[in-house]
Amino acid sequence: MSERESFPAAALVSVIVLNYNGEKMLPDCLNSLRSQKYDSFEVIVVDNASTDKSRELIRGQYPEVRLVALDRNTGFCAGNHAGIQTARGDYIALVNNDVILPPEFISVLAGALDSNENAWVAGPRINNLNMDMSVYPYNGTMSLTGIIIQNVFTSPRMIFGVSGAALMFRREPVGLPFDEDYEYFYEDVYLSWRTWFSGHEVLYRPDLSVKHIGSASFRAQSSWYRWLLERNRLMNSIYFWAGSTWLRLGPLLVMVLITEQMVDIFSGRSIFPRWRAYIWILTHLKRIGRKRRILQAQRRVPDHEIMRRMSCQVTNVRNIGGRLLNAAARCWCRLMRLKTWELTGEKR
Repeated sequence: MSERESFPAAALVSVIVLNYNGEKMLPDCLNSLRSQKYDSFEVIVVDNASTDKSRELIRGQYPEVRLVALDRNTGFCAGNHAGIQTARGDYIALVNNDVILPPEFISVLAGALDSNENAWVAGPRINNLNMDMSVYPYNGTMSLTGIIIQNVFTSPRMIFGVSGAALMFRREPVGLPFDEDYEYFYEDVYLSWRTWFSGHEVLYRPDLSVKHIGSASFRAQSSWYRWLLERNRLMNSIYFWAGSTWLRLGPLLVMVLITEQMVDIFSGRSIFPRWRAYIWILTHLKRIGRKRRILQAQRRVPDHEIMRRMSCQVTNVRNIGGRLLNAAARCWCRLMRLKTWELTGEKR
């Protein structure tokens, strides 16, 4: 570990790197951790039963890394939890195996949390190398119906949540950050929503840029990918919205779900992944209800405060159909007094 800056009484940071068959990506990630300018941190790689030579690579070339070798692929959420349960740090950083970190990654995010006692989570700007980032000049946010809407906030520090590809959180109040039912996808939204919901803050450092290969482990349009996305975005809405909000929001969500299925049919995509998500939710209502009650007991902030960081748009599609759908959603939100960012009168 070279050229580290010395920080008085620096908090111990545990960096958890979740890995599955990442033999080719791990060296760039772990080498970027070796060059961190911070004194007090440990690196833990959780290997989700890789079938390549990831474990041999870690044991042979990175002796300073602690390896947690799991006997099956437990998914993103449970895999990270396994690492957190062995960690010693006051702060926990979660890092995908396909990211390359700047040398200031740990010091900047730890410093951000140090300087704001009300903040639970902090994250950097994610530079997705598999995307043309020039078409995303502004920060995105959540729609009321649970999907990410791009290019909403012109203020560089205005965000709803940070990416699970690289983030840091306080261990003591947060505990295990995710719901393991999610497996993958929208778990970072769950963490960010839970943070605001509990009366705490999510910090964003746009001056700190992380390189992310992106979707290195997934085939984006697979049936499995699509059903997890659909299920998890709906579970976030079920868990966090109050009953009174559901009465106003429900008709909009139903309209959007029907429209999305019609688009799938006309474009030749199967609607089975969506229905698989709905069936899973209906067959797990008891468990979902129990978790909702636990989360709602943690509420310290009303829904209208959280909506101020969300969007009334319901699709990123910019053709005539998409614009009409967004216009209808905006009218509904105005009618129902669902005051999202666009309807608060605040400047972007």
